[in-house]
Amino acid sequence: MLLSTKYLYKVRYMKELRLEKAVITLSIITLGIFSFSLSNDFVAFDDDLLIYENPIVLEFNVSTLWRAFTTYDPELYVPLTILSYQVERALFGLNPFIFHLTNLLLHLGSVLLVFYCALKLAWKKIEYSDAFWVGLVCSIIFAIHPLNAEAVAWAAARKDILSSFFFFASFAFYIRYLEGEGKHPFIWSLVMFLLALGAKASVIMLPLILVLVDLWYKRKIRIEMVIDKIPFAALSVIFGIVAMLGKQMQLVGLSLAQKLFLSAKGSVFYVEKLIWPSKLNIFYPQEFPFEVYTAELAFYAAILVIAASLAIVSLRKNRVLFFGLAFYLLMLIPTFATFWKNGFVYYATDRYPYAAQFGLILILAFALVPRIRSWAIKNDKRLNVVACAGIALTVFVSFLTMKQLDVWKDSEALFRNALKYNPTSVHALNNLGTSLYDLDKMDEAIAAYDQAIEINSYIPQVHTNKGLLLIKQKKVEEAKREFIAGIENTPKNRMYIEDDLLAYYQLAKILDEQGQLHEAIRVLEDAAKAGDTFASSHYYLGIKYQQIGDKEGAYKEFKEASEIDKRHVDAHYRLAAVSAELGKLEEALDALKRVQRLHPGYEQTEKHLENLRDLVK
Repeated sequence: MLLSTKYLYKVRYMKELRLEKAVITLSIITLGIFSFSLSNDFVAFDDDLLIYENPIVLEFNVSTLWRAFTTYDPELYVPLTILSYQVERALFGLNPFIFHLTNLLLHLGSVLLVFYCALKLAWKKIEYSDAFWVGLVCSIIFAIHPLNAEAVAWAAARKDILSSFFFFASFAFYIRYLEGEGKHPFIWSLVMFLLALGAKASVIMLPLILVLVDLWYKRKIRIEMVIDKIPFAALSVIFGIVAMLGKQMQLVGLSLAQKLFLSAKGSVFYVEKLIWPSKLNIFYPQEFPFEVYTAELAFYAAILVIAASLAIVSLRKNRVLFFGLAFYLLMLIPTFATFWKNGFVYYATDRYPYAAQFGLILILAFALVPRIRSWAIKNDKRLNVVACAGIALTVFVSFLTMKQLDVWKDSEALFRNALKYNPTSVHALNNLGTSLYDLDKMDEAIAAYDQAIEINSYIPQVHTNKGLLLIKQKKVEEAKREFIAGIENTPKNRMYIEDDLLAYYQLAKILDEQGQLHEAIRVLEDAAKAGDTFASSHYYLGIKYQQIGDKEGAYKEFKEASEIDKRHVDAHYRLAAVSAELGKLEEALDALKRVQRLHPGYEQTEKHLENLRDLVK
């Protein structure tokens, strides 16, 4: 009995030692490779919108904290992500190193959680020695794959990497719950899921993933199994509805057939890049408008149908294949709501399969690891061959990842890499032009804008950006022509986006400065008609009406702006002013109270409130 106890303790000690070594190895590999991203700068692609030009991030107080949890970014509900930016900015300022370091640590956390989850799942199917290596191989692939470079190296991708970290934490706690560790792991799993959704709602498929885990553990289908999923499903529904409210353009901008085509194309594309990660890029453009009933669609659809059929057929005989394919496809579904980006259509984005790839990696590890180990352990020569091959492959893939991290070192490098593989990408040329403009490389910026316009003149943002550059060069008449071109060349095959209206605003500004006030008003009236759903169009028109003494017109426009965007402080403030001038004192009082709630201390709100209260009395 004593001998048996000593043996069990020894076995347990060896397992723990092996796990410690695995954790240390994974940490060294992950930190060693992705530390190359720590010297990267911010990039002028969402980093500005979400971080260094985001007023919610630049100030950390009760008001901005409230706004982080009550607004979109502008179309995603990601309060926990915004909160993480707020804390970093408050503690360390706008230091890119800190933002990149946080992403790296979150990636490392996900790597270790992937190791834990894969090990636990594998141990249910195969002996511990093989299961350990399945877990280690899964986590190493996940740790070093170049496809994950975007999620880690891009500060604005925090929402994806943060939500995935909490997703895997929820997954891990649920496994502990199934293994009989009481109710506490279940509660923690639910808490982690709530945090994941707060970072980004793209993980809403977790309740179905947990059903897959139940099937993996051969849990009997009872009422308890259904009840377990109710709180998870409730959170998914709530956050799913909130997410859809922020993606109105995404939901209506494409037909169902087009969405199915792009979904099929993207799903197959990610598998291809997981196998051979070459020509990775921030932009994978889809020419728009496009035909969907083509041989290309048939090809992608056939592959997806085959994959789905394999998953269903393998449910009884090969649960690993079923689990992996179902996991991958389920986790990709939420990404199919996002194909529009700034008026352009894309069929894929590198960071989207960050969590979903776990399913495919698990299939690969299960298929190869036990067989390779069985072959290798027969003699030392085979073990050496396998070890050398593994190290060589790890080094090669790590090199590819480090090259990809270098792509994100700054804005110019990012967009030049995009053009390297998509030389006709108008989006990349436009962003490159803006990056060169910021670097005072004016001639190169103009060349980039001109090239973009030559490829596709129906992109108003390019005309607007070129016009802004010409204004800086004091070429006002040339700038006017660009703004007019931006207005006239707005695409008719998609909804307006707010950036489309910038050409109207800039043209109106020039006309006003040239003494053509009424012509400027006419331009802004056109903007308000074209962008009727945007608060900014009504707000700027209201200012002009106020300027010419049209109080009723100004009142109407400020009221419209404040109703569209209930957090538009300037619109509420100006609404209060014109309401008071029109004798609508109660409405003016309400508007000022809202300003005070939204932005305490704004302008002379307190003084105006006191005066209005005296008048109302």
